[in-house]
Amino acid sequence: MFNRILVPLDGSTFSSQVLPYVRDIAQGLQAQVTLVSVRPSERRPAGGGVAKERNESIGQLVERLSAFGVRAAAQELAGRPADAIIELTNNGEFDLVAMATHGRSGLRRIFRGSMATEILRRTSTPLLVVSPWGSINLDVTRSVTSVLVPLNGSRLSESALEPAEQLAKAMRVSVRLLRVLPLLPAVGKTVRDEQLVKQEAERYLESHKQALAAKGIVATVGVRVAWEPRAIIEAAREDAGTLIVMGSRGLVGNARSVLGSVADEVVRESRQPVLMIRPDVVT
Repeated sequence: MFNRILVPLDGSTFSSQVLPYVRDIAQGLQAQVTLVSVRPSERRPAGGGVAKERNESIGQLVERLSAFGVRAAAQELAGRPADAIIELTNNGEFDLVAMATHGRSGLRRIFRGSMATEILRRTSTPLLVVSPWGSINLDVTRSVTSVLVPLNGSRLSESALEPAEQLAKAMRVSVRLLRVLPLLPAVGKTVRDEQLVKQEAERYLESHKQALAAKGIVATVGVRVAWEPRAIIEAAREDAGTLIVMGSRGLVGNARSVLGSVADEVVRESRQPVLMIRPDVVT
């Protein structure tokens, strides 16, 4: 599904912390990785020393990825960074964008960084968002050890199943299926009603578990009664190597809302990477 991965970099250690996850995905899917830096066109070309340092830094990252057997290359563009990246994705050259986001600052209030926001708003390309809360080492043997898929019965949530399946199979990791039920029961419902709802949720997840098992993928299921974003984040934290895969419509309403409050909260608060899939691009 993901044959060509685009990784925007600005030359900082911060932005390159997405690479361990990109490496795992590229190794599993035998995908081509392109590390892209963008020089704003309104500025004069960077001085020789600055440009050389940036290019050498990205060149070294290409070499490190290549050492893991990943087909990697570097590309430099000119223009407004978000526009340049979106143009590349919209012309069909890439089918996944992977980027670290500036989540430690006040930018968290507008979805961890304006470039990620614009990509979601202006393209249907799946987006892998990584928040580097700690030090991430590209030399670590494996960064992704399981895939978590939150499901609620909607087509939107289920759009994450196919890419999650392909990633799990390619990377040889397990899948965790999660269904979160409302913390407060609906008005007029009895304890028995709530038990039936939970049982139905378990059957729903089991059906998807069996479908994955038929394809040789090990899966576990879990039903939680909690506030949905928090339940997803806590479930992901149970395995430091979790990759969350969620369906997303992109931006809806104002620029701070990503698929309503659930996905918005998960992306802003999760310490684990989140891969957002648009239903219209699942093949």
